[in-house]
Amino acid sequence: MTLEQLQQSINQLYWWDGHERQAALERLSNCYEPILFPHLLRKLSDYVPINRQLAAQHLLIWVERPEGADLCIDYFLDVYAIQKRIRIVGEVEDVLVNKVAQNLDKVKSILQFKQGKLSRALFDYAQKNELFTYLELLEIAKLAHDQGIRLNWINFIVQQQGSCLKQEYVQTQYFDVKKAILYKLFEIEELDIKVLLNAFNSSSLSIMDFSIFALKNQGFDFNQYFYNLRSSILSNEKIKSCLLQMILLKWNKQDFYLYIDKLEDKSILFMVLYKALRLNYILSSEVVDLLHRRQVKLQFHLLRKFVGLGGFQPQEVDELYHMSGDSIKLIQRLDIYENFSFWDKFEYLTLLWRYCRIQEEKHILKEKVEELLNLVKYQYYAPIWKKDNKDRAVILFEAMMNEYNLMSYYRQEYQQLTKILLK
Repeated sequence: MTLEQLQQSINQLYWWDGHERQAALERLSNCYEPILFPHLLRKLSDYVPINRQLAAQHLLIWVERPEGADLCIDYFLDVYAIQKRIRIVGEVEDVLVNKVAQNLDKVKSILQFKQGKLSRALFDYAQKNELFTYLELLEIAKLAHDQGIRLNWINFIVQQQGSCLKQEYVQTQYFDVKKAILYKLFEIEELDIKVLLNAFNSSSLSIMDFSIFALKNQGFDFNQYFYNLRSSILSNEKIKSCLLQMILLKWNKQDFYLYIDKLEDKSILFMVLYKALRLNYILSSEVVDLLHRRQVKLQFHLLRKFVGLGGFQPQEVDELYHMSGDSIKLIQRLDIYENFSFWDKFEYLTLLWRYCRIQEEKHILKEKVEELLNLVKYQYYAPIWKKDNKDRAVILFEAMMNEYNLMSYYRQEYQQLTKILLK
């Protein structure tokens, strides 16, 4: 049977006609391609009894083959689900589930290295059916990549003594475990300065933030800490850590700029500025000035992340995009347009005019101008701009309207707009 024929037969398993489904099951009775296995599991719930029996017979033979146990593990979610369905074939469900225990090495590998529903369902099953000893399950949970499974280890470790908790804090690589240990040590009043400084220099912002709270409770001298670092030769990673600490502490910006000028890695610089802007530590204008001063060229998608945080004025967006190493299309510049207020849209259109190179872009911008003119009747207040900026914007907008032959159609709207803007 070719792959195409196999797929056609699998598709037939879901036809509305029970006889057609039966014919497909009979045709596939000697097929043992792994792709078929989950479909047979679903046919165990077919509302036609003969089809359930055919699927069950096929599966009972299949699971006795060398690959049978592995398939039951790979499709354990489907195997486990059939037990909760209305139409079941009792004897085959038990056989399928019990096959899991025949390859515990594979089960253990999935529990440790996989994440998601399969690994969590297997862990619950292994726990309920005692496939592993309690200590083995704890060891698996300790090393598991899945956070849900790791919770079993967290629940165990937080019951231990302070010395054991501190040792585990240093050894574990998982931030959720570290966080739980910190909370427990704080609760039992055994957080010492060594652990807190380790947490203060963590790459996890949530752990760093908690350490700041705890260090403040202990009267830690942050001034002395940063002063001692000034004379040190710091790596980019250490500088990043210091900058993030300052952001969370809302530290004075003089020190922040002192350290950021030492930062050479552009990707770290972007991450730090993004966090600073997101946490309202610096203003959008400061980001633009800093990137301009450092002559940093970033890709458009990174600059777009800055703009996406909000707070940027049209002129700042334009200046920011000037610092891109990419060629930015008009449609990309318009991404932010709908987030602006009426007058910001007005200003931004006058800035975008210079970037229209092809007829398609001119047509797009013309549509935006028309949309804006149709909204003039709802405007009553002028923006708080300097007179020079208002005069410049009016001149540019008039030139744009003449370029697109809109003045004859929207003269009244244009006159109303200029009246509001220049009064």
